[in-house]
Amino acid sequence: MSVRAGGTAHHLAGALPVAQVHDALGGTPRMRVAERRIELCTTDLLVDREGRLAEPALTCEGGDYRATSRIDLSEYGPAAEIGAPSDH
Repeated sequence: MSVRAGGTAHHLAGALPVAQVHDALGGTPRMRVAERRIELCTTDLLVDREGRLAEPALTCEGGDYRATSRIDLSEYGPAAEIGAPSDH
């Protein structure tokens, strides 16, 4: 458990093969990761007490290179129920 923005969150971490995150990497990081033959990236996820993903992070590093992508989703409001569109 971690404390985040005044609440608690579960912290999940692990390694992912670059092949699984290839499409999530931008053009320059994708090129740098390939040049350095980085095979694994690490991921850190914070999940709030409601079970919602609050902050995903992805880090790929090797040698003197490190690329980190982090998105803060904690300011989004509660989940909304949206019905399927009707067939007209």
